[in-house]
Amino acid sequence: DASRVFVNHAQLVVLRFAAPIDWDGEQVRLAVGIASKGNEHVTVLGQLAEVLLDDDARAVLFDSNNKTEIAELLTKAFG
Repeated sequence: DASRVFVNHAQLVVLRFAAPIDWDGEQVRLAVGIASKGNEHVTVLGQLAEVLLDDDARAVLFDSNNKTEIAELLTKAFG
């Protein structure tokens, strides 16, 4: 994809909605964007899946209002 020339390194952005939004008939509270220069997105997706499969980590992403706690969780997961 031509847009990858603008990506310097793999990046992740997490957006949590104040109230669920309708996304193709599903109620969505969290959206994740991934940018990668090459195939790093595969690794990022795997790491994200591990976070989301962990009940405690998932609760932090969905419910915590502590930015430091969320940042530490993601830094640890994607270090």
